[in-house]
Amino acid sequence: MAQTDLSGVCVYPHYQVLTINTVANEIVLPDSCDQIEIENWHSSADLYVGQNNQTDDATWDTGYYFVIPAKQAKAILLSRGGARAKSIYVAASVNTIPVHIELVNK
Repeated sequence: MAQTDLSGVCVYPHYQVLTINTVANEIVLPDSCDQIEIENWHSSADLYVGQNNQTDDATWDTGYYFVIPAKQAKAILLSRGGARAKSIYVAASVNTIPVHIELVNK
């Protein structure tokens, strides 16, 4: 899957549905986003989420991630300033799965 660029989002909340495969799928985040919720409700497979040591469309680096189990969601608060990540990466544990994204500005 090609990179999903959401950097231009400026109205919140913002919702996006992606079909994710087993390689690293980069989601570029808008600067004004404070929180991202990643939902894995519609799959029987686990979803991997990571930031460090991942590259868009590359093999998933299994040493650096956490898991959102099937039928679960995870809200991630984003920091501000220079320490804030510009993107986050997701990958399906098997095949492809639909992933729902919610961007929030609190």
